[in-house]
Amino acid sequence: MNTTKKSHYVWEYYLKSWAENNFIFCSFNGKPVIKVSLNKVANKRYFYKVTPFNNFEKQLLIRAIDRSLPPNKYKFLMLYLDSINWRFMAQKTLNLKDSEKSNIQLGEDLMGEDEQSFIKFLDSLKDNNVAFCVSNENIFKLYSLILMQYFRTKRIYDDLKKGIDELVCEELKTDSNEIFNVQNIITPFRQIMSYNVAHYLITTKSKTILLKNNTSQEFITSDQPVLNTYADYSTLNRHTDKFELYYPITPNIAILISNNDKYDNVSELNLDEVDYYNRKIINASQMQVYCSKANSLDRYIDKSE
Repeated sequence: MNTTKKSHYVWEYYLKSWAENNFIFCSFNGKPVIKVSLNKVANKRYFYKVTPFNNFEKQLLIRAIDRSLPPNKYKFLMLYLDSINWRFMAQKTLNLKDSEKSNIQLGEDLMGEDEQSFIKFLDSLKDNNVAFCVSNENIFKLYSLILMQYFRTKRIYDDLKKGIDELVCEELKTDSNEIFNVQNIITPFRQIMSYNVAHYLITTKSKTILLKNNTSQEFITSDQPVLNTYADYSTLNRHTDKFELYYPITPNIAILISNNDKYDNVSELNLDEVDYYNRKIINASQMQVYCSKANSLDRYIDKSE
């Protein structure tokens, strides 16, 4: 069985908006930019491997599901958990060959399905067609897919792993002798949280604002391309009750998902506003920041170091 060894934790198709001939300019760890192949950025071996969760971890996942979700969404997530659980039970019972490779590829395939679903939305946003994306028929799908781009990254995985004691319910810890491993829950956790937050955005009447950039400074992106503008990503404990998603789509187009009434549906940004969002992207990044031109990060990076 063939398996995908190199997993991209930022969608490669998305990054092509900043690339030319599959090469992109990248700053690694705040250093001056270099030109590098898309195949060599934002990836980690077997990153999406799916591993079995124990009863303790399953109960944690069930508790994570927002009970106010529409019944069909709640039912889907419960069936989603069961389908993964049944898969591992069958492997254990039947002692199936190539289970390890199959589980590695499963996570990759699930992420690939989300990416394929997102293409029509991303391309519509590139064409300034926000109306299609936020129609009643599509809005939940749009938000959940964008949020998957938020939760799929190495930064979010690593932060979850570091903050594990805060995220695991103390009541469950005392009631269970089983070990908690973030790797076991991360695939369904991404799906659950994407649905939960998409539901929150809809119930809070958030709207999708198209941000246009006709300045001399392009929108940049990073290995954490979707971010909450209210969060300080330089600290692990960055809890905030406010939520506003920013997502650069191309060097000239971005979207903001917000329930703040001050925004128009379409906003043309000035240079200070572009700088504001670019600095947010740099703050949210873990190791890598991307741009389409060699000088696009000059105003943000101290090249004297």
